[in-house]
Amino acid sequence: MAALARLMSETAAQTAVMPFDLTLWQEFYPAARENHFFAALARDTEIVAAETAVLPIITQLKEAESGRQRHSLLANHVRSEVAQVLRLATDRIPFNKPLKTLGIDSLMTLELRNRLETSLGLTLSATLIWNYPTIDALVPYLAEKMSLSLETTGGLDEIESQEIGPDVLPADEAGILGELSQADLETLLANELTEIDELLKGL
Repeated sequence: MAALARLMSETAAQTAVMPFDLTLWQEFYPAARENHFFAALARDTEIVAAETAVLPIITQLKEAESGRQRHSLLANHVRSEVAQVLRLATDRIPFNKPLKTLGIDSLMTLELRNRLETSLGLTLSATLIWNYPTIDALVPYLAEKMSLSLETTGGLDEIESQEIGPDVLPADEAGILGELSQADLETLLANELTEIDELLKGL
């Protein structure tokens, strides 16, 4: 009724009333941020976000006193973004398990890429998650892109293994890939790139 009352006071010839998550839409389609049709909605979203915002991850990383702190902050940020994409609890996302084995698909990899681009202020490849299939692999790459120095003595699973639930066991990514021949690896990569290209053509 509230929507109907508001519509009655408007002069627009055509109006639609529907559930619409602007933030999620922009995560899938970053170019939508520049669309003037969504400008008013974007302002409302920014006001709400400003009222509930925590310190941006980029600021946290710059203010971190040690490389170890930066490594932990960045890894946990990526972990949180992965959890958002997979709709899973953060503590169910291990740092050294290939994301594909957790259920992430090609469309989700694009969503994750877009979320990381937005939060970290980077431009990243559509094949990012296939090139760096674990959080442990992603973190050094992202840090290098951001010109951040990290001090690492092992993966985050070793540093914060207590955060992983007992029902989630890290997989040995090197062992999995080691079972494949060079030809199999090239075929796997080619198939994934083809799938991504087909998805991008449909956007």
